[in-house]
Amino acid sequence: FHDSNNARLTFDGLQELHLLRSEIERGKDALSLFDYGSDGVTLPVRLVEVRSGRSRTTYALKTRIERALAIGQLSTGTRSVVKTNIRAFRSRANYTTFNGTARRSPIQKYGEKVLKKDTFAGFMYLSNTDISCNDDQVYFYGYDVIYGRIHSNTEIWLKNFGGWPTFHGFATTGETFMAASGAIPYDDVFLGGYDEEVGTVAFFPTADLIRQNGTEPIDNPGDILLVDFQGPSFVCYAGFIEDILPPDTLIVFNQFPPYGPVGDSIGYNVITFVDTLWSPPLGGSLTNGQSYWVDAELWVHGMIENKVTWGASGDIKLVDDLWYAGTPIGDSPDGFDNNGQQTGNVNDDDMLGLVSEGQIWISYGYVHPSDTLLRLKPNCDGIFIYAALCALGDGGGEGWEDGIFSFEYQYPHFSTHFVYDWMNTQEDFRYVDLHLGNYPPANPPYWPFPANGGGGMNYEAYPLSGGKRAPDYPWYNPIWPEQVPTKERGEIHLYGSVAQRRRGFVHRSGGDPLDTGHWDMENYWFGPPAWGVNGPGTSGGGVGYNKDYHYDHRFMENPPPDYPEVSVTSGKTPFRGIALRIISPPRHF
Repeated sequence: FHDSNNARLTFDGLQELHLLRSEIERGKDALSLFDYGSDGVTLPVRLVEVRSGRSRTTYALKTRIERALAIGQLSTGTRSVVKTNIRAFRSRANYTTFNGTARRSPIQKYGEKVLKKDTFAGFMYLSNTDISCNDDQVYFYGYDVIYGRIHSNTEIWLKNFGGWPTFHGFATTGETFMAASGAIPYDDVFLGGYDEEVGTVAFFPTADLIRQNGTEPIDNPGDILLVDFQGPSFVCYAGFIEDILPPDTLIVFNQFPPYGPVGDSIGYNVITFVDTLWSPPLGGSLTNGQSYWVDAELWVHGMIENKVTWGASGDIKLVDDLWYAGTPIGDSPDGFDNNGQQTGNVNDDDMLGLVSEGQIWISYGYVHPSDTLLRLKPNCDGIFIYAALCALGDGGGEGWEDGIFSFEYQYPHFSTHFVYDWMNTQEDFRYVDLHLGNYPPANPPYWPFPANGGGGMNYEAYPLSGGKRAPDYPWYNPIWPEQVPTKERGEIHLYGSVAQRRRGFVHRSGGDPLDTGHWDMENYWFGPPAWGVNGPGTSGGGVGYNKDYHYDHRFMENPPPDYPEVSVTSGKTPFRGIALRIISPPRHF
């Protein structure tokens, strides 16, 4: 009898261990389907009856799901705990209750599994819609070789141009994969597997975790906060956009130097003079595991030491390279190349997240507060970005207002502040562009271009432009005026991830449907194909960047602090297990 009883108790322990693992997965599934909030929930008790010959045992499985705020070295965020207790009874299932005592085995198992949500940084590429800002299709081409997971809530279009694209990570879409031409060779394209019509990832317009837990670096960031990361510290300047001179009235002529002598008056512009006034530099330290919140537009560059996330209510502009103190520029911070081969040491110390409630832009150029006469264009021969990027902006149906990762100044043309007419009057003619057209343009005429007749303007060949060219739309160039702008700007060397509400452009051909031949910026109509010179070491006839994207695999397990978490509006919310503990059951459960 003693041996038989010990065998039954041993069997109880083994059976409960198996049931414990499956029941915890049941709790995980329930958590992925419903958001139970901070109070938690207890699932209905599950009864499993097991018979063997004349022996009958019913196992009662009780599971509770709770939330907890875990503050760790890597990040601060919500965690979920699935707690399961299993008891055994020598009775039929319909006579068994979890809290019963009659004929209950002394053996019971109890386990806790800690889970965390996936974050947006868990994807190399994530978008709410793969439709462009122009509301037309955007494609993955043969030039696109993507490592890490990708997902879009809408159709993902593939095109056999330069070959088919290659996805080394798991690829999913809330709809389907579509081919612009021919049939997709799935085995050759999706090397990491794929799935269609999966859950839709919710893109909330606010960075709630950063707003809740983030530290404000300074009391008053103004309209723009420029942050220069300097290892474990930073220096920042607050920019305040203000009127600096009273309004002025400028006459608009149908002809104006350097396109010929001053012509007839056809209207006037009333111009308000605005500039950015910068505060003295202010310093601070980067606290490991901390997020920072800026209620303004945020400009960033420099070297990052420690694990931090910076969020902004406005746009974020990358004005120069961003890199990690513990990783040589050009190396991967996760220590592996795109083929999974270890090429260096894993950087366990440094990590950056950038989250905008608007958009994220690669800056064309800027004027540094320390020298307002110096115009800087460091990104015109490529840019290194070591960061997880997230643009959450909700444009309310206007594609150009949605959260995108893109680049500034996509349609460059020469611009000039004044010209010296040495051949005729030997005078300085100032505000050339504002004497040539209505600003902002009436509807019609739009901002003039020779290709459209230029509103009757008689443009002459301008030697600096290489032919008949109208001036740039006023102040469209971020460092206006500039006589010779840059078109091709090298490569985006990204070591991290990109999440955006809408897929933004990183390169323009100059031939999309909105290249209408005239400017209407309010409706996002742009001038004809851009003019300028290519950046150092670049080639091509378009404008912008080529992609050199490397996923930072560290983000799968350890995302930047307070980075947006994945929730789904349909299907299951993905959770990742952190730890499973099988311990003595609590007295009351």
